[in-house]
Amino acid sequence: MTRWLLLKLSVLGAVSAFLMGGTFTCNVTFIPPAKKESTETQTAAVPAGAIVKIENDNGSTRVTVDPTATEATIRITKTAIASTTEAAEALLAQMEVTVTPAGAPDNTLLIKAVSPPAATTDTSQIQFTFNDDDEVSVTALLSDTQVAQYRLQITLPPAHAVNVTQLAGPIRAIELDTASTLTASAGSIRSIRAQADVTASAQAGSVTIEAHRGSADVTVGAGSVSLQIVSLASTDEAQVRVDAGNISLQLPKDVQADLMALTQVGFVHFHEQDFDATSDIRRNSGYVQGKLNGGGATVDVQSDVGTIEIDSF
Repeated sequence: MTRWLLLKLSVLGAVSAFLMGGTFTCNVTFIPPAKKESTETQTAAVPAGAIVKIENDNGSTRVTVDPTATEATIRITKTAIASTTEAAEALLAQMEVTVTPAGAPDNTLLIKAVSPPAATTDTSQIQFTFNDDDEVSVTALLSDTQVAQYRLQITLPPAHAVNVTQLAGPIRAIELDTASTLTASAGSIRSIRAQADVTASAQAGSVTIEAHRGSADVTVGAGSVSLQIVSLASTDEAQVRVDAGNISLQLPKDVQADLMALTQVGFVHFHEQDFDATSDIRRNSGYVQGKLNGGGATVDVQSDVGTIEIDSF
């Protein structure tokens, strides 16, 4: 990222200097950050039928459904990053997570983490690495840059719809059991072992859905999609739409589905031999349509630009 930023500035400077008949020099210096962190745990009642709504400006959100839980447990880690320890301490004091109990009229538990005005999510001003959970670790920043990150780890009892909105950073959802929606503006989404309909949308970032049971509706602007479905009823639907990126789709070999896969620019690789039976197959390099094991559930995956891979497991 640093090389890209320095190159961009150098090119712009060279062009300006050329047009003005002069010379141009620009040096950009990244510095090691100072960090301050705090951790707390809150609990909240989740009445029957309550919706859990989570809004996180920057950081990461993990939601786990625990069959033994009787209330929501919310572990909050705040990380303030700045050029000096004093600036990091001041930023940490401004960071806030609000937990609004579920009640009338909408029966919604709202968990909201808001970045202070002084903090930035502009990645051109920071250097960072990713850990195994795709969480961002800031390693260097421009001298006047401040970053506020919230790590939300939420455990819920069963039978509650979850609605997560993450502006920057990853979302992880584990064993969702009620129809839920996961939305990321800039970051990845990963759902593991859901047993309910999941709607996932990422403007820029990957979506991975593993060991899924039920319908799935995935939309991605720029990024890849990996969708593994282990159970699909005749009334279920699996739909994927990607503007620019590859799609990997894994289905049971005995799945009964009506399949349609299309890419405008790219190839569709359909491993027909992986399935117990196929019929009415029509295909070319960028298109496949047909029935798997006599047909049934709707499976419709499309990418404007990208490769589509379809096989079984």
